[in-house]
Amino acid sequence: MGINIPLDYILVTKLKYGIKGAAIATDISQMICFIFLLVYIGLNSNTLGVKVKHLTINIKLLKEAISLGLSTFMTQLGYGVLSIVLNNSLRIYGGSDLYLSAFGIYNRVFAFITVSIYGIRQALQPIIGFNYGAKKFHRVKQSLKFGILTSVAISLGFLIIIFSFTNKIAGAFTSDNALISLTVPILRVVLIMSPLVGVQVIVASFFQYIGKPKPALFLSIMKPCLFLIPLMLIIPIFFKVTGIFVSVPLSDFFTAMISLAFIYREINKMNALGVVTG
Repeated sequence: MGINIPLDYILVTKLKYGIKGAAIATDISQMICFIFLLVYIGLNSNTLGVKVKHLTINIKLLKEAISLGLSTFMTQLGYGVLSIVLNNSLRIYGGSDLYLSAFGIYNRVFAFITVSIYGIRQALQPIIGFNYGAKKFHRVKQSLKFGILTSVAISLGFLIIIFSFTNKIAGAFTSDNALISLTVPILRVVLIMSPLVGVQVIVASFFQYIGKPKPALFLSIMKPCLFLIPLMLIIPIFFKVTGIFVSVPLSDFFTAMISLAFIYREINKMNALGVVTG
């Protein structure tokens, strides 16, 4: 990010490359980070214990990495398809580019909410993975509970702020009064269930951390593929553009409820294992 942001400013603002410049900036920053890490590992190979002879492919580990990483890949793919459906639905039912702009503002605001959730998710990874492997299930459950409750609490705090200052928040992204007027109710509708997003994110990641790729994959793609895309295709037929925005909180609710059902079953399994191993 420290490299990407300055490059975005130079390529987009100064050199007038537009969206192409943003893409180039991202590619360059990723290459620089890759080279930096490669050099760092090379210079500290004795300390880290990394040598060229160790850089061999372990098929077993490769299969495990692919199976566990598949949920993240499919999630990104699902949201890519969702973007296509969303943009076309807004164009068909909205009849104005203002709706696309309003949803763009929502994406920026939503990013502020999810950044803390993803931070919690990353912090939980080593804690849950280590304690699950050590069969310290009470610590796993404590960490999971803390992660879910913290993510919900933070998201709820953001939601209160957004509902209290919706006009000012929308105005921070545009000076167009028509767009602000359109964005305010959209933000309030689309974000109403946002505190539940953390439930799905933490639970899906939990199954990934304990080495269960199938439920992790299902829970990861559930929101975009099982709920959001179908709802955005069906509800607008009856409620026009309003149906598009209503689809988001509905999918958040359904996804969270199913995620809780999955985690409830897994906790019961850990409780049974705890009795056996205890």
